[in-house]
Amino acid sequence: MTQVRPKKGALQIFFYASHPDKNCDAMGQALKTYLPEMHVERYTTIACLAKRLLQNLETRTIAVVQAASEQDLIDLYFIQHLLRKVGLVLLLPDTERDTIAMGHRLHPSYMCNGNNNLSEITEALRSIVVNGTSPQPIGQFRNPFESIMPNSFPFFDDDRCVHAAA
Repeated sequence: MTQVRPKKGALQIFFYASHPDKNCDAMGQALKTYLPEMHVERYTTIACLAKRLLQNLETRTIAVVQAASEQDLIDLYFIQHLLRKVGLVLLLPDTERDTIAMGHRLHPSYMCNGNNNLSEITEALRSIVVNGTSPQPIGQFRNPFESIMPNSFPFFDDDRCVHAAA
């Protein structure tokens, strides 16, 4: 595969789908249509995606990963250290509780069911690109622990005991 490098300062998208089908083709087309300013690279194996993530990323990158199965999520877990270099938009294969929990282990910027409306997914991407922040996850995709994460407690910033112990 010949890679065309995007201009310095431009944004790029790495789109991964292990089993290309009509939904994947529609997602690839939607990325090009709704985000024409983005350079899109498509990958069909995690090994190829990992190899690309190992290279120097000269521009801000977002990885749109459509996991087709639980095995895909397990394989992605083994390259999570590489996925942390990029913004991750994770499209899950189903809405089972275990699948969602596995998805949260990858720390995605945005996560939803891969069968969701394409316009919803592209709007989430546009929000990440334009605003630099991801939209709030909906319903079952919310992280149940986000309300008790340390950054939700303002007193941790001023706790002198913690700073003195460190």
